[in-house]
Amino acid sequence: MARLLRLANLNTELTPHSLRHTHTSLLAEAGVALEQIMDRLGHSDDQITIST
Repeated sequence: MARLLRLANLNTELTPHSLRHTHTSLLAEAGVALEQIMDRLGHSDDQITIST
């Protein structure tokens, strides 16, 4: 992943977990329903998804 981040001229300190948070934010901005986001992330409690 570090090699790909360097090739893309992105912050090499990003982790797969960082990308997970970015993906979640993009889904929310796109208007995807909370239930669908929770399902994709594997969360069973909406408060976990909302607070993160």
